Amino acid sequence: MILTATDKAIKAFQDEIKRLLKAGKTPKEAVDEAYKKYPVMKIMQGEIEPQLIGEMKRGGAVGIAKPLLKKASTAVWAVDGLTLSKRTTQGAKEVTKQAATIIAEAVKRGQTVQKAALALFDGYGYGHTLPEQDIPNFLKQLTQIAKAKDYGGAEFHKTIRAVERNLKKLNVQGLKAAYTQVKNAVLSGNEKRIEKAVYTATRERTRYFARRIARTEMARAYNDGFMAKWATDEDCVAFKWKMSTAHPFCDICDMYAEADLYGMGPGIFPKDKVPKLPVHPNCMCHLVPVIAGSKKLKSETPKEQIEKGGREWLAKQTLPNRQRILGVYGEKDVKAGRSWTEKARGYSGEKMKSRLKDGIIKEKDLEKELQSLGVNVDLSALKKPIRDANLAEVLQVVNDNPKLAKHIEKHGLSLGTNLSGVANGATRFSMIPGSIEVKLSSKLLHDVTAVKMSVAAQEKSEFKMPASDKEALHYTASHEFGHVLEVVALYERTQGLPTWAVGDEFKRQAKLIRKEVIACAKEIDKKVNFRNYTKYLSEYGRKDEFEFFAECHANMRCGKPNVLGQALKKWLGRWNGDG
Repeated sequence: MILTATDKAIKAFQDEIKRLLKAGKTPKEAVDEAYKKYPVMKIMQGEIEPQLIGEMKRGGAVGIAKPLLKKASTAVWAVDGLTLSKRTTQGAKEVTKQAATIIAEAVKRGQTVQKAALALFDGYGYGHTLPEQDIPNFLKQLTQIAKAKDYGGAEFHKTIRAVERNLKKLNVQGLKAAYTQVKNAVLSGNEKRIEKAVYTATRERTRYFARRIARTEMARAYNDGFMAKWATDEDCVAFKWKMSTAHPFCDICDMYAEADLYGMGPGIFPKDKVPKLPVHPNCMCHLVPVIAGSKKLKSETPKEQIEKGGREWLAKQTLPNRQRILGVYGEKDVKAGRSWTEKARGYSGEKMKSRLKDGIIKEKDLEKELQSLGVNVDLSALKKPIRDANLAEVLQVVNDNPKLAKHIEKHGLSLGTNLSGVANGATRFSMIPGSIEVKLSSKLLHDVTAVKMSVAAQEKSEFKMPASDKEALHYTASHEFGHVLEVVALYERTQGLPTWAVGDEFKRQAKLIRKEVIACAKEIDKKVNFRNYTKYLSEYGRKDEFEFFAECHANMRCGKPNVLGQALKKWLGRWNGDG
């Protein structure tokens, strides 16, 4: 979680409050005016919104259009019914209220100390000699004032000792000197107290509040993405609750992670029975998929035993931990026979549902989304698993590359099948009007098992880049859309040239792009030697500069990218204007 802009705003908020207080504003006036100038919570909202989309993707939300991800990230998920925008608005009210209260209390305490300390002099007749026998009592009262308010610390007590020396002179001059010393010490202490209060109200309280909201929203976004990926996965039969290693103390999350509430094993829930996440502010618990046949599973058939499983777990806990979860009186009530679900803090019975429910990968949704972006789609000749995998991959590539999306919107792109010959796919580009056509072979990409075996065999022979079984289904689309991205970049670089010169310039610029990608790779790893591509690139990728780019893209999109896959990602980021 990166909140650079938010942290800068908090520092500016702090400095502005101090400036306004020195200008004579009341604490409330200073805080309100400073917040109008530096609306911390609003800035935090704007900063985390793109990160929420990233967390959804990291959780597993692939193949879902960015507009849907954005819409989902700002939708209601908590029981309070607040959107992110409303939550930050409410947070702003809380932040300014707390800040004004903290600072006002510091000012008030300082004024009380000042009044009490200086009143002592009046009580002893300031301007007259203080009787010697009264000095110890006088100093005792000053010291008590300081200690009672935790005021000034060692520095203040040092001043008291100096006051004592002056008072012992037993003359008007000594009394005046003592009076001045106390007055200056009090004023200095007041200033430090207010300084500390402003720091506490902004750098500590405000920063904590902003980060708490951001952290909780990020956790929810990740879990939304996780649910979108795994909720409909047939191989995944359950979810296991995992706690953050930074979990501070025992609470309901510990029960979710350790109790067997459905007879499937400790912390394991049927996919539709998982408690809502996050459970509480700063909750960093997450889920992991449990695959059919896993040794973690006691049974693949859930048997609801919430009361029984919860009681069995509670019985193993220490009394303090049971009281943390149930409360002191709740622990006694449960012991007497009341259901733990009625007393457990944080337990609501609500189940986890992804805000991306309507965006889970579906053939029609994907086709509709691609059509809305300007892609003419017809992959009806492909079997559903392969069709879905390729549609999702294409949508993701388009969404990840704004320049490609812009080109498609203006010039169009056709994605179809019925490719003849021995190739799995082919990309054709028309300089005029700039349109692109991608075709996939319905003949060679007809069977899931055959596709996986083909990719595995080509990987073994080093003809193609590595890919997992799942990613093998869209390897061809990943490769072909590497060509698509490159021709769009080349189209940019050759605008304005006469038609007869474009072909040679395309080739020259493609070679230049290859050099640029390699340069990016050297930025990532200076020790890499690209004289021999064998270690980093498939045989097909070594064919020419165009296949180099396409195979680097396949490596970036399928499996774990090596240094060339990472380099292409870096190059594409710069091309798209992201860095």
